[in-house]
This record gives sequence, C-alpha cells and structure tokens, in this order.
Amino acid sequence: MKQKQRHHELDSIRGLAALIVFLSHAVGIIPLNNSLDLINHSILHVFWDGTASVILFFVLSGYCLVLPFIRKEFNFSENVIFILKRIFRIYPAYWVVIFITIFLKNLFFNVNGLNTLSMWINSFWNQPVYFTDIFKHILLIGPLNPNLLNPVIWSLAVEMKISIIFPFIAYLVTKTRTVYGSLSLLLVSIIICYSLKQINFVSFIPLFILGALMAKYYVNITNYFRTLSKFSLTILFFIGLILYSVRYCIPNLKMDDTVINYLIGIGCSIFIYIGFSINKISNLLSNNIFRFIGNISYSFYLIHLPILISITSFLYQYNHSIILCWVISLIMSLLIAFILYKYIELPFIQIGRTIADSYTVKVAFIKKIRLLKIFKS
Repeated sequence: MKQKQRHHELDSIRGLAALIVFLSHAVGIIPLNNSLDLINHSILHVFWDGTASVILFFVLSGYCLVLPFIRKEFNFSENVIFILKRIFRIYPAYWVVIFITIFLKNLFFNVNGLNTLSMWINSFWNQPVYFTDIFKHILLIGPLNPNLLNPVIWSLAVEMKISIIFPFIAYLVTKTRTVYGSLSLLLVSIIICYSLKQINFVSFIPLFILGALMAKYYVNITNYFRTLSKFSLTILFFIGLILYSVRYCIPNLKMDDTVINYLIGIGCSIFIYIGFSINKISNLLSNNIFRFIGNISYSFYLIHLPILISITSFLYQYNHSIILCWVISLIMSLLIAFILYKYIELPFIQIGRTIADSYTVKVAFIKKIRLLKIFKS
C-alpha cells in the first residue's frame, strides 16, 4: 500500500481542533446561565467542543505515528528511534511552556480578577506550586495535578504514555493481515481497555488503534468514499456530526464517558476521510493559512490556556469585556506559538532526527561487525 509522505489535511484538521479547544476554554470563562446551558446542550456545541477535539487529537496521533512502521520493517532499533523522536518532539516546547506558565502565574495572575466569572476558570491556579510539583510536571509521565499549572497537559501525559507502548500497538496493527482481523483487533482493544479504564490513559488506547488502522487502510477507504454519491456523503457527514457531538446534542444521554469517547472517535474518522475524499475540502485544508495554524497547533494548544487565564485575570477587572480578553489571548497565543514552533519545536525535531540517524548508523555498523565475525568463524 502506498502512503503519502505527508497529509497536509491532517495538519490543518489538528490546527482547527486546537482553535476549537481555545474556543471551548474561552466560552468556559462565561458564568453559566440558562441561555448558555441551552446552547451548550445543542448541536451548536460542536464549534467549541474541546473534549471532542482532544479525542480527534488522539485519533490523528494514531494515524501519524503508525506511518513509519507501515513503511519500514519492524526491528528493535526502529522502536528506539521512534521513542527518541517522540521525546524531542514533545518535551522541549512543553518544558518551555511550563516555565512560561510559572512566570505568568507569579507575575500577572490576579486571583481577584476572576471573581465574577465562571467557577471553572476560578478552579485554576488557586493552590501553591512546590518544587516537587514542578519536577512531576517536567517528567510528565508520572502522577501529577494538571490544574496546578496548565490543565491541558493531561492529554499530553496520555500521548507520552501511549507513545512508549506505541511500537507494540503498531506491530499488532501492521501484522494483522485482513480487514476482519483489524476490526477484531479494534474490538478486543475496546473491551480490554474499557475493563482497565481505571488506569487513566489506557481507555484512550483504542482511539490510537483506530487512527493507526485508518492509516493502514487509507487508500482503500479513501477510494471507497470517492465512489459515494453526494447524498451518501451528506448522510455520512451528519452521522459523523451526531457521533462527534453525542456528548451534548442528545438530551439526557446516560452513557459512560469512555463509551462516548469511542463514539466521538468514530465520528472523527468519518470527518477525516471526508476531508481526504472530497477534493474541494482537501484543497481548502491544504491552504497555507490552515497549514500554518496546523504547524503551530502543538505550541498553541500548550500555551493558550495559561495566556487566557493570566490575561483575563489581569484585564477583565478593568474593562469587563470578555470578548477583549478572548481577542488579546488569541493573538498572544498565536504569536507565542509561532515563536515556540520556529525556535524550539523545529530545532529540537531536527536534533532528534540527527540523534536518531546517528543511532541508526551505529546499529548498522555493529550489525556489519557481527556478520564479519560470523563469516570469519
């Protein structure tokens, strides 16, 4: 199966999802009232459904992370290279944002500036942060309280923990030969991971497997979608929309959160394949503006909430304009995200690749030496 080297549509989708997370937190500042509660529990919530966007991140991660394993034969050295690259991809920008957050919390945060706003925004930055807390945040994969500094990092902790075991996931995905085998793998993973959901990151593993299977069958499913009529694609779109927004658009829904996340994941997969299959949408998502937002989406996701909390706590008490706080926070987040992307993300990604390439050369050299010894003996 031939895979594209880079899916620019996925970068753009990730960027749009990051903007939706920002909107979800921006709306979350507003004190809850009957009108807002009514809108929150409607299909309109899809435009600021941050939780669904994070589920979309997980599906996209599964898709992108499995691609190297599809293109190359499995071996131990490739697994080491994968982990090395993930460390250099995730940690540098994350560490910088942690220290920016500490700086903002100590210099600009005014706890009294949020008094008239939502209980949600007032639940952050109201506890002291000790050195042990900072150390736990730096490690990321251990037990930590995200609300102390940057609440969004809970999803980053999930990403890193699953990244450690992802080579095994990729092995299962790539070695499963049939469609029925792949569907069975997904179903078994859902059953096992649901039963172990008390281990906080485990319940999200099927979402990564779903994304990985989407990458594996990219050509087949995309070609199938392209054969569908406009009417069929429209029906699929609305099915995806209902699944994606199921947490809010179905009144009095009584369903386990983990099951809801899996339904959202299916909705995400439909949206992604529609984005691949319809040329107008694919071309739109390949637009330079969307690609730019996609490129900086990781840093934007990391920095936006500390910026939003600090700007709102400092500014709102003087102008009482939530919209102004939103606009300034968005502009500042985009600007800082671009700086982090250009001067932290890209250089360290390159460093990770250089170290990985050096490791590959050393492994190849050691293999040759061993072969020579075997041949001489």
